[in-house]
Amino acid sequence: MRKSSLIGILAPDRRTCQTEVERNAKTIEIKKPLTALWNALLARQGIVAYLPIIIVTILMLCAASWQFFWLNTDPARYQCYALTFWLGSSGAQLLPAIQCSFLHISSVAYPPFQMLPLEYPPLTLAIFSLALFAPLLYYQVIFAVLMALTSALIYWLLLRYGPRGAALAFAFYLLIGAWTLALERFDLVPAALTLLCLIAAERKHWTVAYIAIASGFLLKIYPILFLPALFIAEQQDAQRFYIPLTSLTFKTLPGELWCTLQGMRHWRWKNTLLLLGILLGVTGFFALFDFQGGYSPDMHRTLTCFYRHRQSFQPAILDLGYTFACL
Repeated sequence: MRKSSLIGILAPDRRTCQTEVERNAKTIEIKKPLTALWNALLARQGIVAYLPIIIVTILMLCAASWQFFWLNTDPARYQCYALTFWLGSSGAQLLPAIQCSFLHISSVAYPPFQMLPLEYPPLTLAIFSLALFAPLLYYQVIFAVLMALTSALIYWLLLRYGPRGAALAFAFYLLIGAWTLALERFDLVPAALTLLCLIAAERKHWTVAYIAIASGFLLKIYPILFLPALFIAEQQDAQRFYIPLTSLTFKTLPGELWCTLQGMRHWRWKNTLLLLGILLGVTGFFALFDFQGGYSPDMHRTLTCFYRHRQSFQPAILDLGYTFACL
C-alpha cells in the first residue's frame, strides 16, 4: 500500500498529462496568429505592413484637426509668408488682419518677391507655396495632408531600404513624440531628405547623397552635420583616405594626422564643390532676387485676382478659367 501510494504521488495520472498537453497546444494556437501578424507588420511588402503608418496618420490628423482654422499656428504663418512673397504686402489683405500682424507691414508697401520668411531659410517658400493651390481657407488642411504624405514617404523608404523593423519604429516614435506637431510643421521634409542622403550614401550614389544633404541644409541647419561623415565615407570608398593601421596615442597622433592631410590632393572634391555650388547658388539667387522697379504691375494684378477667386472655394478645375479671366 505504501509503495503504490508513493507511486501515485510521484507519477501524475494520465488525465493531468493530457490537460497539460492540451493547454500547451492552445497556447501554441494562440501564439501562431500573433506571430503571423507580427511577421506581417515587419514584412517589406503587403497591406498589413502599411497599417502602422495608416493608423498613425489618422490619429495625427485627428489630433491636429482642432487647430486647422486657428490664425496663430505655424501653418498660418507659412501661409502669410507664401502670399506676401508672391503678391507683396497686398497678399496679406487676402487673409484676416490678425493672421499676418507679426509681419508689421501695415505702414509699408512691399512689391512681390521682396518679402522673405523672417525665421526660416528662403527655400522653405517652395514648401509653403504648395498648399496655395487650394482655397485659402483650407490652406492648413492641405498642408497637413502634404506632411502626412511626407511621413508616408519616410515610412516607405525605411520599409524598403532600412533594417527590419525600422519603419515600425518610426511610426511608433512619430506617434508618441510628435503626434500633434508633425503635421503642423515642415520638419518632416528635411528629415526625409536626410534619410534619402543616408540611403544614397549606403548604395554609393554619392552625387544624389550630396544633393539631398544640400537641399536639407537649405531647409534646416542640422543636415549639414552629416557632411563630414559623408565626405570621409566617399573617400574611403575610393580608397583615397588614409586610415592608421594601429591604435593612436598622443605620441603618434600628430604624425598620423599629417599623413592623413597629405592625401588631400588625391581626395574627391567634385561632389563637395557641387554641394557648395548649390548652397551658394540658391542663397545668392534669393539675395539678388530683386524685382523692385522691374516687376510687371499686370502680373501683380493677375496673381491678386487669381487668389481672390480662389477664396470663393470653387473646384480646382476652374483655376485655368480664373487665370484667363484675370488676364
